[in-house]
Amino acid sequence: MPFDVYFKIRVRRQHITSDSLRCIKAHQSDFQKLLRVEFVDEPGIDAGGLKKEWFLLLTKELFSADRGLFAVNEESGQSWFAINSCFDNDELYYLVGVVLGLAIYNSTILDLKLPKALQAMG
Repeated sequence: MPFDVYFKIRVRRQHITSDSLRCIKAHQSDFQKLLRVEFVDEPGIDAGGLKKEWFLLLTKELFSADRGLFAVNEESGQSWFAINSCFDNDELYYLVGVVLGLAIYNSTILDLKLPKALQAMG
């Protein structure tokens, strides 16, 4: 019986958050596989660049002020959970957690400024 060693995520750029959440929820048993990303209707083989671009685009959207999940401290530039969020964001916070875990598992550095309480200890 063949076994796929990759966790494949297929997303549309204009729907990166919803498509990513859908793929992640549908393949929760694949988190400990190497990540491969494909952008719909775009040629390309993921040799690391597409994966890095997916992380960049997705975290940029998830951490944007418009999304309302995180607030940025103007003094330090660090992101923290938004206190005044009036939306039910459980699924999006779940997505943030999974994306951060996938980045660690796939040895991908993310350009995020998190307070020490949220930084991985090394």
